[in-house]
Amino acid sequence: MLRKVIRKTKGMYYNELLSLPTNKSKTSWNIINNEIGTVSSKKFTQNEFKLGNKIKGTNQSAKIFNNYFINSVDKLITQQPNTESAMFSLRESFPYEFPQIINIPITEAEVICAISSLKNKTSCGYDGLSDKILKLCGNEISKTITYILNKSLTCSISPKRLQYAIIKPFFKKGDKSQVSNYRPISLLNGFCKIFELLIFHTLKHHLVSNNILVSEQFGFRDNVSTYSAIFKIIKSIFNVWNNKEYVTCLFCDLTKAFDSVSYELLILKL
Repeated sequence: MLRKVIRKTKGMYYNELLSLPTNKSKTSWNIINNEIGTVSSKKFTQNEFKLGNKIKGTNQSAKIFNNYFINSVDKLITQQPNTESAMFSLRESFPYEFPQIINIPITEAEVICAISSLKNKTSCGYDGLSDKILKLCGNEISKTITYILNKSLTCSISPKRLQYAIIKPFFKKGDKSQVSNYRPISLLNGFCKIFELLIFHTLKHHLVSNNILVSEQFGFRDNVSTYSAIFKIIKSIFNVWNNKEYVTCLFCDLTKAFDSVSYELLILKL
């Protein structure tokens, strides 16, 4: 009799947990691991965070990180010099017009291929749907996704729901209590990843087929990588040494490079 009461109480408790607006996949696995006795080791939880001379508790941590991530990028952008000179240099480097991107409709086969290329991850965005679930029902949702994507490209409007993301602070190095030692990572929903993947392939095909990318571009391209860049540098250095000449190298590391990209320059380049 007592076992039945305990089992029923547990069931009610677990149902209540699953009804909460949290990550249902993670909650389900926590319940399963708890029932089979597989409990992960406890991790240290940071209780206080420092921003300058101010110390805040965990109840204010979300607001602190949000303000820091936004303000740090805005500060970098305001410190940037006038982009007019950079835009002039860009126009001088590409004096002729490149062909415009032809709006070729995305096919359902391409959508199915993009869905199948997703990793079997159980993590998910705000919608609670993991990539693994999307892959399992890819054939059933491909037609709808194809229609929405082509409508979005035709109207030049990105669905607002695909612009939502869960932002989490990821520790880099140093003192864990310092807010400045964290960087933001975005947990996107699977549909957003599918859209980005298909648009990326369309852009890449246009850039490669029209020979727009320079030969010094090694990142995010097929058949080349950072190893190719290293090999080219080493080869150049050895060639100079063989001619008994001096070598001078200048390496630049950009702070928050992706966050501080000038949209005007990016649009002009595209």
